[in-house]
Amino acid sequence: MEKEKEEKKKPSFLLQGIYQKIAGIVLIALAAVLFLGGIRLGRLLYGTKVTQEKTKITEALLAGQLKKENELSTVTYFYTNMGKYENSIQVGSTSIPFTKKSFIISYDGKIKAGVDMNKVEVRLDGRVITITVPEAEILSHEVDEGSVQVYDEKNSVFNGLSVEDVTSFEEDQKSKMEQKAVESGILKEAEENAKEALSGIYQVFLESGEYEEGYSLQFVDQ
Repeated sequence: MEKEKEEKKKPSFLLQGIYQKIAGIVLIALAAVLFLGGIRLGRLLYGTKVTQEKTKITEALLAGQLKKENELSTVTYFYTNMGKYENSIQVGSTSIPFTKKSFIISYDGKIKAGVDMNKVEVRLDGRVITITVPEAEILSHEVDEGSVQVYDEKNSVFNGLSVEDVTSFEEDQKSKMEQKAVESGILKEAEENAKEALSGIYQVFLESGEYEEGYSLQFVDQ
């Protein structure tokens, strides 16, 4: 009889184990549903809140981005120049004999052209950001003094060469080289590069995720 009782009890233990497993699965599934539901609810509630709290873009905020750099240097023009200097004492249109002096000078130089950031204007009209870019200009012109060579000097007792002759001629040649750089398109290239640089600055600013979305950029020449 005891053996029959033990055999009758076995099915109940099996059913109890099955019920426990089913209950465990149901609890896990319920927990997963609650967890996923909580995530969705959080996104609906807090996601909307984050969007609403994004900083509004203003002209003052846009202008502040330009103060990071006073000058936007965009193009550098390297050159080697050679020029010949000649001078003689004149009487009217006639050169006095034996007063001619001359020399040849050569040197390396560097011209930088770009846009002065202090002259850039930024306006905000609705969600359109308008950037007015001034004309590019020569920002600097440097001569490598270590590269300067003066040779083939011809001097005159009555009209001697001086340091001022070399300095004055060098300055005159610098002006000519700047004009040559302008004719080669250095200013136009500088303006285009400036627009690309400014566009990059503001694109990073707009796409940072900290500010309201839906703004566009446009450029206007001054």
